[in-house]
Formats: sequence, C-alpha cells, structure tokens
Amino acid sequence: MSMTISVYMALLLALLIPTFCFPVEIVPFQVRNQNPLIQIYGLPSLADARTLASGKYAAGLIFDLANNYVASNSDTESLLLDGESYRFNFILRRGLPNGFDAGIELPWLAYGGGTLDGFIRNWHGFFGLPDGDRNLAANNRLRYQYIRGGHQHLRITDHHAGLGDLMLTGGWQCHGDAVTPQAVALRSAIKIPTGDSTRLTGSGGVDLSLWLIGRSDHSLPLGHGALYGAVGGSYLSPGDVLPEMQRHWVAFGTLGMGWSPWEIISFSVQLDASTPYYNGSSFTTLSGATLGLLIGGSLALGENTALELGVAEDLAVTTWPDVTFHVGLNRRF
Repeated sequence: MSMTISVYMALLLALLIPTFCFPVEIVPFQVRNQNPLIQIYGLPSLADARTLASGKYAAGLIFDLANNYVASNSDTESLLLDGESYRFNFILRRGLPNGFDAGIELPWLAYGGGTLDGFIRNWHGFFGLPDGDRNLAANNRLRYQYIRGGHQHLRITDHHAGLGDLMLTGGWQCHGDAVTPQAVALRSAIKIPTGDSTRLTGSGGVDLSLWLIGRSDHSLPLGHGALYGAVGGSYLSPGDVLPEMQRHWVAFGTLGMGWSPWEIISFSVQLDASTPYYNGSSFTTLSGATLGLLIGGSLALGENTALELGVAEDLAVTTWPDVTFHVGLNRRF
C-alpha cells in the first residue's frame, strides 16, 4: 500500500508544477458516498456542466478518507460497520469534437481500523452530540459484519487494499458552451467489475449511469456565485454483495451553490442524495434513502490547477459515513 501512496504522491506533485494564481471555477465536488456497502456501485463522479473543448484534457487526483460506525440489531438481522476507508481516484477526461468528451476513472480502495475513532468520540462528547454507542466499541477497529436470518452474509476484519471498479465516462454539451453563464451537459458512465467483491473493492457487476448536470453563473457585488445541480439514475446489474437484497435501479441527485469572493478561491455547499441500494432490511443503512452534506472550497494553484478541500457529513444518519475528509487536485491542459 505504501508504494501505491508514493505513486499517487508523485502524480500529485507533477500536477502542482504551475506557480501563478488564476481564476478558480465553481464546479461540483468529485466526492462520493463511502458507505462501504454503497461505494462499490457505479455512483459516478459528476464532472462539470461544461464539456471539454476538443483536444483539451482534464486530470484529477482525488483522496477521500471516511470513518464509519454503525451498530444496528433487530430480531432478524444484525449489522456492524466499524472502520475507515481510503479512496484514491485518478480521473482523466479528453475533449472531443462536436461538444463531446470522454474519460476514465481508476480507483484504489483501502480498508483499515484507522486513527479517527478517538477524535470523533471526543468531538461528540465535547458538543453533546449522540455517538451511536461508539463508546462501547474498541478504538481503531476494522469489522464489517452482516447477519440475517441466522446466516452470516458479510464479515471483513483484515486490513487490505486493492484496485476498485474501473469506470468509463462520456459527456455531451446539450446547452450552452464554455463562455455562456448557463450550461447543461448530458453525461453517462459504465462501471466495469475490476475490483474484488469479497473484499468490498468492487460489486462484481456492471453498472450503467445517465444524468443531466447544469450550472448557472451569476455576478455578485463581491466576486461571483454559481448554482449547480444534477439528476440521474443508475442500472446496477446483479452483483456478488448481498445479491438477494440488491436493488437494480437507483436514482440520484446533487444540488450545490458556490461563492468566489476573489478569483483565486471559492467556497461551496453541496447536497448529494440517492434512493436505496438494497431491499428488505429494517436498517436505514441498507434500505434507506441516502443524504450527505459536503462543505468546502477550492484554491487556484496555477493557470489551470486547483486544490479542492471539503468535509462531508451524513444528514440521513448512517446512510453516509460519520465523516469524510475530501482532497482533490484538478488540472486542465
């Protein structure tokens, strides 16, 4: 795993070559729900409402660290998700003629006990927030376990890492262009099962997604602002993780706004939601609609390079991780 992190750090440094600051765009955060039983499916990175000009490239190196703790029990089922997950995602897109672009996403996933349990427990205690019985669990433990009807359907306790499911993406500019205040793009993605479903680095199935994403920019007395949103759906082919409970159709949406008071920096708030990924459970973690909130911003590091930082929380409790720390480095060339 250390070698993999070194490779990503080398890529990150390569993207940081420019040294002068230029205007930063307000675009959706390239973050996803890292609930370990959800992130294995083909929920796409949204990309921008403006496709790339023909011959241009966009590259992104994304790192998300998520801490999960869910302990739910009923007469017929028991679910424990206790651990941290790390997602490194390399994204590359290229502009094509006639308003099209195409890309690829290559994720690397890792699971471990992590180091954030004590910090989160103290944070909840200091502000008097509910901790979901975290105080009863050992710190920095990895254990994903699901029992239903007396049968164990999932059990992972060993720290591990591996290649995730590869994703191929495409987009078409159906309204506006690179200079118009309003723009809409139709985007699609196909997820290929290159990961390992037994270790939750993949689902074992092929997923297809289609969505519309729009953005509207507005001048303000100080700087400028933007509103953006997306709505779409995914078809999830039969996979290997809880196959008898898996849904095959999922709808998803995003709504966000951003403000750039100065050209080199922007601040954004984003809501991400989806319908459930599983049927037949009494636990919201599996059979509930998901809703997460991300707050953060972007800083221009060069003519075409921006650093993206954010923190995500679970508004629909237990459907997203307790906390996700997001770092993204994006460059166009």
